[in-house]
Amino acid sequence: MALRMGVDYCLFWQLNPRKLHPFVKAYQAEQKEQLERANYAAWLSGIYVTHAVAASLGENARYPEKPIDLYETEEDLESRKAQEAELFSAYVAMFNKSFDAGSDG
Repeated sequence: MALRMGVDYCLFWQLNPRKLHPFVKAYQAEQKEQLERANYAAWLSGIYVTHAVAASLGENARYPEKPIDLYETEEDLESRKAQEAELFSAYVAMFNKSFDAGSDG
């Protein structure tokens, strides 16, 4: 475990458990940061999947032609929110349309 935390083998044998504490804290902080990055990447993937579903089910929805800009201005953010609301509305309309067609049975 100490090697995972970045403690050299020789240094490990020179330290007592109390002096290893900063290494443990740093390792835990790095693990938390990696988890947060993975969670953010999963969230972004969900956005792209939402765009793909809306583009495939909606008539007016289109998949983004370029990657989503992660560092937007307020104006860009408002524009994107409006576009995403439109995509979501198209998705809901298609879902409701298929649901209504299925219930006529």
